[in-house]
Amino acid sequence: EYGRIMPEKKVNGENNNSGEQQFILKAYLEPYSPSDDHSNTKPLPVRNTSPSKLKVVSFPRVNSCRQLQAQLPIDEWHKYGHDDPFLPWIHDVFPSHDGKLIRFVAQNRRRCHTGKGNEDLMTRLEPQVALLQPVAVKRVKNADDATSEGNVRYQLTSHEKADHDAKETRFICRFSPSNLETLSVYPFNYEYINWKKEGKPMLDNGKHSTQFWTAQQLFDCPVPTQLQGEILASKSDRASMFVDLIPIRTPVRITSTFFDSSTTPRDFGSGGKMASVFNATEEWGDHHILPSIEASGRWENIPICPILHPLNAASSITTPQHQPPPHTSSTNTTTITTKKLHTLVGCTWTASKFKHRGDSTTINDGEARLREWITFHLMVGFDHLYIYDNSGAKNFTGSLQSVTDQFPPDKVTRVHWPCSVCNNNWPMHLNPGERSSQYAAEASCLQRFGPHTEWMAGFDVDEYMVPMGNGTSGLKDLVREADKEGTKILVFKSARAKPRVDLMEAFYDGKECTREDGMESHCLVPSSNRTFLETYNCDYTRAPRPDRFKRASKQIYRPDFVQLHFVHYSTVTTDLSNPQTSISRTSEQNTQKFTNEITQAYLLHSKTVSPLETSTRNSKCIFESKDTCYLGYSCPDSSIPQYDENKPKPMKNEKGEYCNCFVNSRIENEWVPRLRRALDLLEL
Repeated sequence: EYGRIMPEKKVNGENNNSGEQQFILKAYLEPYSPSDDHSNTKPLPVRNTSPSKLKVVSFPRVNSCRQLQAQLPIDEWHKYGHDDPFLPWIHDVFPSHDGKLIRFVAQNRRRCHTGKGNEDLMTRLEPQVALLQPVAVKRVKNADDATSEGNVRYQLTSHEKADHDAKETRFICRFSPSNLETLSVYPFNYEYINWKKEGKPMLDNGKHSTQFWTAQQLFDCPVPTQLQGEILASKSDRASMFVDLIPIRTPVRITSTFFDSSTTPRDFGSGGKMASVFNATEEWGDHHILPSIEASGRWENIPICPILHPLNAASSITTPQHQPPPHTSSTNTTTITTKKLHTLVGCTWTASKFKHRGDSTTINDGEARLREWITFHLMVGFDHLYIYDNSGAKNFTGSLQSVTDQFPPDKVTRVHWPCSVCNNNWPMHLNPGERSSQYAAEASCLQRFGPHTEWMAGFDVDEYMVPMGNGTSGLKDLVREADKEGTKILVFKSARAKPRVDLMEAFYDGKECTREDGMESHCLVPSSNRTFLETYNCDYTRAPRPDRFKRASKQIYRPDFVQLHFVHYSTVTTDLSNPQTSISRTSEQNTQKFTNEITQAYLLHSKTVSPLETSTRNSKCIFESKDTCYLGYSCPDSSIPQYDENKPKPMKNEKGEYCNCFVNSRIENEWVPRLRRALDLLEL
């Protein structure tokens, strides 16, 4: 671990009897009730709060920079978030590699429980949606208040009257121990994205917005110029600087949008889109001064850890600059880089053991899966793989470090990421699932490592991106060709492959997978001498797959174009977030292309079939069955796939026997042997 976070001998100006003090992470909770949100009161009343009204919750275990993501109180939301839902649910925080920003990756907690019976909770958590909506403020002097540096306070105002750096903000950022303050910026305007895509509010008359781009909350705290050098120069293993995060509290906007007139979209109000404009003067008044920082709910002493990525020493690397000039959002000034450290990197969120959605089945093959997945993708052209290790979640023990340590550190990075998903239900459940830990991990990987690579992919350890071209550089040939064509996003169709029954062996566990006589197992697992790639190389349709497989796709994308990615989709791009582009998505579609599965690349999705699921094969894997057969019985290429309401129907092999999937000969004859050889070398 990196050293403990104990750089100063004072905490909030107070002395400690021990002589050496920690900057302890604290949540100052400001009392909140939905009945007090005053959304229908005009102008908005000034909050009646004081330091004595705040409840303080301390998190002293946050004391290691190396373990920061594991120690942040993500799974302790109940200690602070219910009482004060204006506090962001932070999953990661780190400096940008140029030292100009402190980047925050948070999640919208309101999305965790949205089904029937959660109406009161959703109402209470509406402030989580408000945090996605920018406000405008200006600095004012307050002679009666001596608690702030230089007696500066903040006033809610219109865009026209706002300070140049405060037209689209939501948090006051106070740095310690300097007490210098800045105002947060967004990487893009969430409200504008929502309007451009949907033409309706993020919160539609109290109803839940299920749109993917409202799940991840990204924002930055600009670092004061005089502190940037200290962040860049820090080489120690301990945090020497901290930031307090003070939300600017306003009710969520439900029926209107708040766009700066100087950057109002040129097509605003056209095409039937919502055009109700938020009137700041009417809603907030002419003199709404926010309470002092000390009287406001806030996060205090969030550690700013040293820049730990090895790219810190690479002077040839330039990173995107997100400091916004006047009248712009933070995306409009991205600097084009001339050279990146990597061409292609991958990110995955995985664990040594985990539960399928619905918590119905526990899967234990994480270590073997990851070892093969890393070996294969380094072999086919990935320069580096980032492993977000979720093994410690949900009281599971274990780690994937024993796997990642088998590979060079310049090829594989493990990020300890034990925070739990907040709702592991299926998407169609009455209380739909929300895999918050996975979504935050993907956002963290993009924000942390995206600036240093030309191309990036986020996918699972049961997914193989298989080159199908004739080049010698694997997937690098694919992305270089895409660069020449101006393509920014490469999309892979996906379907769940089946494990081939002839490549499996009996499994005994003394429980469900042992017959009553204890002599014979009716369960199967992949043979120990076969790879997952070989075992699951059986898709129920041949390449190229039909268009219905486009929905559950995976992507390789340019991180300088994709600003927000959500599992299957590039939800926000620079084209989309630019207010001066047309509302038409034609230009965005022109930058995205599906791979040719025969001549370019193919995605094999080898989702684990549990041993117990194989036990029903005698009743399900037959012609008469209407149930899904999870095992693969390979068909000859001459078989013609048939479907009943898009559900595959069983076929016959040359002997008239049941079959249900096709082996990809290129994978079987070329990539399976190459993977075996690479795994053998790893053993040496």
